Amino acid sequence: MCARETEFKSILFALCYFHAVVCERRKFGAQGWNRVYPYNTGDLRISVMVLYNYLEANAKVPWEDLRYLFGEIMYGGHITDDWDRKLCKTYLEVYLHPDMVCISYLPPDSHFLHATITYLLHGCVLFCSWMVSFTWPLASLCHQTQTTRDTTTTLMNAYPQRVLTCTAFIQMLKLNS
Repeated sequence: MCARETEFKSILFALCYFHAVVCERRKFGAQGWNRVYPYNTGDLRISVMVLYNYLEANAKVPWEDLRYLFGEIMYGGHITDDWDRKLCKTYLEVYLHPDMVCISYLPPDSHFLHATITYLLHGCVLFCSWMVSFTWPLASLCHQTQTTRDTTTTLMNAYPQRVLTCTAFIQMLKLNS
């Protein structure tokens, strides 16, 4: 357990959220990041250990140090494009700041959790997607279109060419669904 539990939980939540956003932006290709970066759970795991050690070693939360370590070293170490570096730095400035510590992270009751999941699944799929990662809905549509093309190409390449008449392909899809 960390000696400063409230700060640790608040910053950990923001760090996990940041990690989810930077990983989610990858799927949008050049509209997400200018280059493809190999973010993974190892980046998050090491960042959490650094966070724990910094909170244990300092009397006050070293906000600037943490933003620098996460944005320029842990995650920023992958980044080679200046605009991507600025974006990463901006995310951390928005997500990691002293005002966030006063937020209480109580476990939600089951009714609240059910309502939140229902809203996310049915009410705001495109809206939440672009609001979370700061990308436009068109980027999500482009990603979905490319994923569909890739899946279709893979399916067509998996079957012999003589089977791939249009009618046979549609019948094959009906049988598999």
